[in-house]
Amino acid sequence: MGKRTRLREAQQSADELALAALLRFHKKSHPRIQHTTWRDFPDHMIARMHDYGAFAIRDPADWHGPPKSEPIEERYLDLIRYTFGRYPAPAHLERAWLDESDVPKVPDFRHWHILATQGRTLHPLCSALLLTRAETHQFLMAPSVVRNPTAALWYAMGHSTAPSPRGAIKITRSRIVAQPLGDAYWKDVAQFLSRHPLTLDEMNEIIAFAAAIQQDDPLFSLRGRSLASVQRRIADWKAMSGLAPLQWTGSRLPNASYEVPGATWHFRQLKSTLRLFEEGRRMSHCVVGYAENCYGGATTIWSLTCERDGRARRHLTVEVDHEGTIWQVRGFANRMATLEEAEVLCRWAAEHGLTWFGDTVERAQAAE
Repeated sequence: MGKRTRLREAQQSADELALAALLRFHKKSHPRIQHTTWRDFPDHMIARMHDYGAFAIRDPADWHGPPKSEPIEERYLDLIRYTFGRYPAPAHLERAWLDESDVPKVPDFRHWHILATQGRTLHPLCSALLLTRAETHQFLMAPSVVRNPTAALWYAMGHSTAPSPRGAIKITRSRIVAQPLGDAYWKDVAQFLSRHPLTLDEMNEIIAFAAAIQQDDPLFSLRGRSLASVQRRIADWKAMSGLAPLQWTGSRLPNASYEVPGATWHFRQLKSTLRLFEEGRRMSHCVVGYAENCYGGATTIWSLTCERDGRARRHLTVEVDHEGTIWQVRGFANRMATLEEAEVLCRWAAEHGLTWFGDTVERAQAAE
């Protein structure tokens, strides 16, 4: 064997050793990528899927997901897509699976996601009790800035009356998202907010006002009200904030209604400072000053309203003491009762055994 041949073989051997060392180095620096399987998730995440096993279209055991270096939430959503999905679904709806609650909420957004990703129509099956068909479409089409299904639901409710999507997006950042879903009262509030150019602080102020007045007046609604009228109500509400927020059980005497030709008269007992304040504001008198007496049980205050031609109107404020004596009857700006009103008063008093005091008896006698 010649000298040249031996040199060539020695060089080849050195190259092979260098290559082997380089490969060993890269093997240590770049270990083999480990892909995720369904067994790599915590038990509670697997149990969350198991509740919907009847809807699976693929076996999760066959899934090989992204590397373990990826965030666990992204890997879990990939498993959900593999197990249940046929088509892409909105990202905000997918995030229902990241809710840590083990018990499905109402509405069950995980079920909504399964229906959407399998190409089934959402409205008649799930969303009809909360959204119209058009609102359901807006729910599914909510922009990417709407990050979760609850916010998307409020976006969809507001979108139907918003002059632009920006108004609907803004309400998803307000405190309304903490209110109960499916409540018609709060849906009206959402639509009111979305159709007016309000700042986030103004929205939250209206939401706080709506929450406070709902507790005292279940019949109150923002539907059909102008922004100016609501702002006036809020100003009154703020003015009342210095008053003690009292509530009381009141008299056992029930509310009453009376039918007369062409009208219906209603007697309603007022049982809180807020209701007295509202009555005084509407009737231009100071009945709110009787709050302490009402709270102590010495007095009850009643509001007489009349429904006629589809409209309700306040007519009288009536003071009755704890012994059943009618002490005062006053209309707007403290006017006396009309004969028509006195007739209804006499009927109410006779039915419940109430007696008269002072100037109220004159009107009652005139009506009789």
